[in-house]
Amino acid sequence: MFRPKREYDLILSCGQACNCSSALRSCGLQNRSYPFDWQFKADFATKVEILKNRFERYFELKDLEFVKIDSSNDKNMLVKNNYTNIFFNHDFFVDKGSIETQYPTLREKYNRRINRVLEFLDKK
Repeated sequence: MFRPKREYDLILSCGQACNCSSALRSCGLQNRSYPFDWQFKADFATKVEILKNRFERYFELKDLEFVKIDSSNDKNMLVKNNYTNIFFNHDFFVDKGSIETQYPTLREKYNRRINRVLEFLDKK
């Protein structure tokens, strides 16, 4: 397994899908979850804008829309943020109710992930 020789202050997954975060973890470069880890569709420039805007409207209920059941895993709902165009495909589950029902718990999870990034950025 590849092990980096350098140390980094923070490494964020900014790839197009969850494979980026998985690869970082397998290389020992990421040991915590961050906001972009398990989403897809938004390009790198969009993610930079989200960082610049401090995650404004990144995970707001009013922006979330059910798209379909995930074809690769029929237990997951594919949910789109219509403001950022990011798709959440590993967070909402068919058997746990509506987006509105699941949102409060997921909002807490994303607040933690967002705060990890913002606290780091605010130190710099």
